[in-house]
Parts: sequence; C-alpha cells; structure tokens
Amino acid sequence: ALYGELTRVPLVLKKAGDAERRGVVDTNPVMLVDLAPTLLALAGLAVAYDPPDPIFNIVSQAFTGLAVLFPTTVALLYYPRVSAGACAASIIAGEALVAWTYWLTTHNSDIPEWFTHGFHVSMPIVAVSAAVLAATHAAAHAVVAMRAWCGDSGK
Repeated sequence: ALYGELTRVPLVLKKAGDAERRGVVDTNPVMLVDLAPTLLALAGLAVAYDPPDPIFNIVSQAFTGLAVLFPTTVALLYYPRVSAGACAASIIAGEALVAWTYWLTTHNSDIPEWFTHGFHVSMPIVAVSAAVLAATHAAAHAVVAMRAWCGDSGK
C-alpha cells in the first residue's frame, strides 16, 4: 500500500552553478523508493573509484560476511523447529569473527594459522557459526526438557 507520507515528500536538489533553473518548481511526483538505491549506487561508485583495499580483499570480506548466514539458512530450510535465538547467536558469533579477521587484516596482521588451518578464512567462520547454532539450539531444548521433567512450565 502506498501511504501519503511516502508519496507527498518534497525533494529539494540544487546543482551547483545552475542559475538558469533558479526558482523553477517541478511538480512531477518523486518516490523515495528510487532515492536510497541511487544514493547507495553513488556511494559504491565513489568506493570503486578509489578502493581502500585490493578488489580481492573486498570480495573476500563480502563473501565471508554472507557465508555466515549459510548455517542458519540450511537449518531453517531443513529443520524448521530451530529456535530464533540459536539462529541469532550463530549470526552474531559469525559476524564477530568476520569483524575480528577484518581488524587483523587492516592492522597489518596475518590471520593465525591455528584459526584457518590452511583454508580460506570463511571456512572456519562458517564452522564456528554452525557449532554455535547447534550448541545454542541444543541448550534451548535442554532447558525446555529440564523444565518439563521438573514440572515447571516456565510461566
């Protein structure tokens, strides 16, 4: 549904040195739906023009950040009873490791061999995310089972 708050928003843009259009009012409708992707695309072009890292590093970090979602996606597809808390814990743990490895690489440190064992950094991060998902899901079920065994409904 389109709401008036989204369609009746004034948009003011000024191009530097555009004196001949001063005071011109354009009554064509503007949708905010188009504004965010345009601004993000412009930001992406600015980064692409002068990238802070080699493109391989940028792609590697982006892939690793998305790979964190893999255990949760598989769990939700094949085991719909997985708890939301376990999924959240898995994603948070994985993203914390992504941030840690990014911090190491930006501070001229190598990612430790004990962490990667020769694999791409995404592999141990996905493994840790999956382990956290399984452990927190099992712990949540253990608490429920313990409450049922003790006769406590948790209310």
